[in-house]
Amino acid sequence: MLSKIHNAFPITKKCTYLNTPSSGLTSKKLIDFRKQYDNGIHTDYKKIDFLEDEQIDSLRTKIQKYFKAETAEIALLPSFSIGLNGIVDALPKHAKVLLLKGDYPSVNLPFEFRDFQIEYAEINENLEHNIDQKLERFQPDFIALSVVQFLNGIKIDLSFLQQVKKTYPHIQIIGDATQYLGTEKFNFDESAFSVIGSSGYKWFNAGTGNAFFIIDKDFLAALNPKSYGSNSLLTKPDGPFRKTGFLEPGHFDMHSLKSLEVALDFHYNEIGIESIEAQIKSLSLKAFNAFSKRNLLSNAVQKRKIHSCIFNLNRSEADLKKLLDANIVCAYRKNGIRVGFHYFNNEADLTNLLATLDEI
Repeated sequence: MLSKIHNAFPITKKCTYLNTPSSGLTSKKLIDFRKQYDNGIHTDYKKIDFLEDEQIDSLRTKIQKYFKAETAEIALLPSFSIGLNGIVDALPKHAKVLLLKGDYPSVNLPFEFRDFQIEYAEINENLEHNIDQKLERFQPDFIALSVVQFLNGIKIDLSFLQQVKKTYPHIQIIGDATQYLGTEKFNFDESAFSVIGSSGYKWFNAGTGNAFFIIDKDFLAALNPKSYGSNSLLTKPDGPFRKTGFLEPGHFDMHSLKSLEVALDFHYNEIGIESIEAQIKSLSLKAFNAFSKRNLLSNAVQKRKIHSCIFNLNRSEADLKKLLDANIVCAYRKNGIRVGFHYFNNEADLTNLLATLDEI
C-alpha cells in the first residue's frame, strides 16, 4: 500500500509534505486525467457540452454515496466561500447567529457583513462548554462553525453537536468541513448538520476550483435565495428553477468538477476511507504524544480529549525556514508552525520532522 501511495503522489519521494492544511497534493492519476480531458475536448466537440448534465448528475450521486447523504441535495461550486455567501444571503434577516471567535474568515465574514445578531463562543479546551453557555443565554437560530479549526486543529465533538440538536431542535447548524471531510468516515444523514460544505483542494487532493455543499431538504426549502442565473434553470430559457440553482447561477467548470470526481473516486474507492482514517488517526496520535512531550502544543490543545490531524507547533518563523531547507514542507500560521498528516504520510515523516525540530 505504501509503495502504491508514493507512486500516486511522486512528490512524497522528494520531500516530507506536511502542508495539506494549506493545499493537498495532486495525484499522478489526476494529472493524467486532466491532460486527457483537455486533449479530449479539443478533438471531440461533443465532450464540451453535450454530456454535461449527466456528468454533473453522476458527481452529485457519488457525493451522496460517499458522505451518506441519500436524502440531501448537492450543490457544486468553485469554492466553499462562494457557496456559503449564497446560503447566508438566503437566511432570514436579523436572525441570531452563533459563531466561534477566531474561526476561519470565510465562515465568519459572510455573517459579520450582513444584518444578523451575532455572538461568539471562545475556541479553547472548553469549546463545547463555551457553546453550551451561549446557547442557553443567546438562544440562536443558527450555529456556523468549522468542524476542524484551521489554525490549531481543534476539532468540535460531533456527538456534542448531535446533543445540541436534540436539546434545541430549532437550531440549524452550518458547517465548514474543508479541514475535515476526507480524513474519516462521515454520515450526513445521521449528523447534526443542516448544511455542510467543503472545498476539494485540501484533504481530497482534488486541486482548486471545486467545492460542494450537502444541504438538508427542509433547510433548503426554508431559504429565500437572492442569486439566480441561466444555470439555475432546469431547462433554458424559461424552465423551472433547480433546488440548488441559486448556488449554481453560472456555468459549471467541468474541468475542475471532473477533477473532483476523479479525486473522490481515488480517495473512496481505490484507497478507501477506512484505511485513510486508520492511517491518519494512528499517525496523528503518535504526533500528538511526541509534540506534547516536547511542549510544542498550546495548553488548549493538550487539554482536549479529541483532536484532528492538524497541529500548530510552538516554534518560530525562523525555524520554519530551517524546516523548508530540510525539505519538510509546512506553513507558518499565527505564531506557530502548522503541520498536518494525511494518508500519504507515514511514521518516517514524523520521525524526520521531530529529528529536525530537535536539532534546531
